[in-house]
Amino acid sequence: MSVPVQVPFRQFILKVHSRCDLACDHCYMFEHVDQSWLKRPKMLSLETAEAVGERVAEHAQAYGLESVRFILHGGEPLLCGAGHLEGIIVRLRAALGAIPVDLRIHTNGVRLDEKFLTCSSAMT
Repeated sequence: MSVPVQVPFRQFILKVHSRCDLACDHCYMFEHVDQSWLKRPKMLSLETAEAVGERVAEHAQAYGLESVRFILHGGEPLLCGAGHLEGIIVRLRAALGAIPVDLRIHTNGVRLDEKFLTCSSAMT
């Protein structure tokens, strides 16, 4: 009998804001019958971001990963505001310590401005 090979996760999609600033007709999440998302928290808390970072760090250490990737997602992640988004990034990086973190953001770009571009320096 063969033993299944365990392949570690190297990439993590993190929903940082659950709302969107567009109202696309085709959107399966926000424009259809199920509106239960309205009862859920809008933003990922900084405490939860820290806890996620700690768990991912445990995973990375257990599997000897040289780096991990986070994709910040939504809804629209820029709805967090630059300060809150930077707080999430700082906590993720701090929790991972010496493990390099590749951060990406999945955005529609509508709110992209100088504040977010300055905040993005925390991503590199």
